[in-house]
Amino acid sequence: VPEASDTAMVLQVRAHDEPALLYTVATVVAEAGLGVRAAMVDTLGADVVDVFYLVDEQGGPVAADVAEALRDQVSEALGSRD
Repeated sequence: VPEASDTAMVLQVRAHDEPALLYTVATVVAEAGLGVRAAMVDTLGADVVDVFYLVDEQGGPVAADVAEALRDQVSEALGSRD
C-alpha cells in the first residue's frame, strides 16, 4: 500500500490462517534485508489480516523496486503452502 505511509512500506497480508503463516512472511521479510518498524497481527475467524510497516537497512522507506519484489516473494511463499 504505497500511499499508506511516508516513512515505511506497508505490507498487508490477508490469507486463510495456517500454522507458520506469520513465520513464512517474517522469513521472506528478513531474507530481503528489511526491518519491521511495527506490526499489527489479527485473526478474524479462519482468516488473518496482518499489517507490517517495513523499513530498509538504514531505517528509511523501502525503494519501489524492492517493495514490488517483496510483494511477489510473499505471494509466492504463501502460494507454495497450498
